[in-house]
Amino acid sequence: MAGMTDKEGVMFSIEHWRSTYLFNLLLEWKQAENIDKRIKIFSFEDLTGDNSFFVLKKVFSHCRIAIPDNKLESVYESHLPQNIVSDKKFNKYSFALRKNNLKWPDYFDNEVKDHFINNAPTLVEDLGYHW
Repeated sequence: MAGMTDKEGVMFSIEHWRSTYLFNLLLEWKQAENIDKRIKIFSFEDLTGDNSFFVLKKVFSHCRIAIPDNKLESVYESHLPQNIVSDKKFNKYSFALRKNNLKWPDYFDNEVKDHFINNAPTLVEDLGYHW
């Protein structure tokens, strides 16, 4: 992929994930929650959204990890990206914050979206998302 544009790399990745059954694995994970109640699926978006602290509490509760709210809140706040970014040049979090204005639609123009749909026609909806 080194010689590819970002768009070519995304399209290549889509084909690779389909051919290696990664898309099928995502569906199996999603369905596992319905098969075994010990399994709970939490979305990344929920863990990074406006209610992320409460979702984190649900994760700990589901895992039966007892931690007082004030301690969990302290750990949660200390690990927010804006609280751990340092001035170090190669800090792994500083890259994420610099690029936080880029979203998946920036890479999914109509051509890439059509390519994705051709490779995984109902995956987005099957996983509970929408275009």
